[in-house]
Amino acid sequence: MGEGGQDTGSAPLSRSGRGAGGEGERENKLRQIREKAQRMLNAGKPEGQPTREPFHWALEFPEVFLEEDAPKGFSAIVGNPPFMGGLKLFDQFGREYRDFVIDKVANGVRGNRGTADLCSYFFLEAQRISKKNGHYGLVATNTIAQGDTRRIGLDQQFENGCQIYRAIPSRPWPGTAAIEVAYVWERFGTWRGDFTLNNSSVEGITPYLTVPGKTQKNPERLALNKNIGFIGSYVLGMGFVLEQQESESLLAKNSKNKDVIFPSLFKWTGPQY
Repeated sequence: MGEGGQDTGSAPLSRSGRGAGGEGERENKLRQIREKAQRMLNAGKPEGQPTREPFHWALEFPEVFLEEDAPKGFSAIVGNPPFMGGLKLFDQFGREYRDFVIDKVANGVRGNRGTADLCSYFFLEAQRISKKNGHYGLVATNTIAQGDTRRIGLDQQFENGCQIYRAIPSRPWPGTAAIEVAYVWERFGTWRGDFTLNNSSVEGITPYLTVPGKTQKNPERLALNKNIGFIGSYVLGMGFVLEQQESESLLAKNSKNKDVIFPSLFKWTGPQY
């Protein structure tokens, strides 16, 4: 009621000071935001893959990242990140996920062939969430020091001021899986202690997990070798493979199919679809 007993037409107030419908409107808006966030998180997710769940370091560990007047980040990290060949990321997680880790985690660096292993992005993330002069030790596939995987991970870490002070480049996995793994210890900052490679004292360790040589630059591709070798067709799923009878039928129906159907000799060792 207004002054003089006049009805102002306003809705009755709740105990919190909001209109009677205010709380319901707020919940509706929050629901819309959550639904929109889920749609954006799961854009391009391959069918059959679980729903993507976000993980926010600052929300999970506010005492590490939000403490005032204190260095931000972890002092030490120990981990065993997952391994997966770079060419499988698109098929397993979708284009949006692969583009995100390249653009946001790898700083837009794509390597030469797009074959960087998934674990290389975890190495970069370990550096990002470490405080200056923090340490981290990670288990990786033994390709961590090779090709695109090295270029995406260890090379960028060195460029950003990290140093490897201990490493085992290749060793059989102690479990049942028949794979070779590498063990890498790093400091996000200058290391002034001893360097240990394969349990032997050395003068330093490069991103190749080797002793430093006279030159530290990465090797360049030789233009003279162009078109000499080719990896061939990299089959990303059985959906790209035809049985002989099926291919002959398609070729008989339309002669133009010969431009996209080719004979192949390989042994499929990937997952069955």
